[in-house]
Amino acid sequence: MLKLLSGACLLLTGQAFADGPVTAVYKVQELSFQYRLPRQFQACHELQQRVAVILVAVGARDDIKVDVRNCDAYMIGNDDMMDPLPGRTGSDPFDRGDPFDRNDPFNRGDPFNRSSSTFRNPANDRRQTASIRVQLQMPVELTPAVMKEIEKDKSRRELVSRVTRNPAAAMNDPIVFEAQRQEVALSSRTVRLKPEDCDLLEQMRTQVFRKLNVKVTGGTASCGRDSSRIPPQMTVEALLPTGKLLPMPDPEREKHNKSGSGPSEAPAAQPAQPAEPPPQAPAPQ
Repeated sequence: MLKLLSGACLLLTGQAFADGPVTAVYKVQELSFQYRLPRQFQACHELQQRVAVILVAVGARDDIKVDVRNCDAYMIGNDDMMDPLPGRTGSDPFDRGDPFDRNDPFNRGDPFNRSSSTFRNPANDRRQTASIRVQLQMPVELTPAVMKEIEKDKSRRELVSRVTRNPAAAMNDPIVFEAQRQEVALSSRTVRLKPEDCDLLEQMRTQVFRKLNVKVTGGTASCGRDSSRIPPQMTVEALLPTGKLLPMPDPEREKHNKSGSGPSEAPAAQPAQPAEPPPQAPAPQ
């Protein structure tokens, strides 16, 4: 899978920085942000897909999980197309939730509740925000701090393996690979951005990219009314895999190599022993 990701990254970037490659691993990260809905309607599953595509382009593994809530809870046309039950998730567009919510018994069951989307003002609906939660794995440099986290997680996995009697749980070590900071172009050509993605890209720049160590280097999206028909463009710098697998570093071996001692050091040379003199021939009689 690393080769596939590397090939996709080369198509998106075409330029690597002079800092040189580093040793990296994938690290699980979770983040959430609030997306202010634009003027155009976007269904939850469409927004979910757009967020995933953009994050995979900047280095996330393709097993990313995106959960979107509340974006379907406003009018998309005339009155008969209004969603009377907000809060559906992007993973299940037909999930209407529990109509008998004990924490809020009057929210859904009271037909005169003015907070229901049936009576909402479309102008107010455009100002709604969708809650987006993302679980992903991003490349991070294998620093001593990350190595400590890996060792701590290894101890946890060994404990789980003993408790569950599942030996596979203790063998799930992280994959170590070579990575390098590269330039990624986000545009209609690379990730098929559309004009309606402008607000999403701009809000991800301020709320998401900084948390993932993704730096915007140019082409910041401009989402004014005049540019509503032009797909956005943005250039970012991100840590991407090069496609080369590496062995897991051994801190103990590196410590011995730096100190010049240890089992890997060659034994000291022994002093040479004097050679025995050759036997003498017997003297003639």
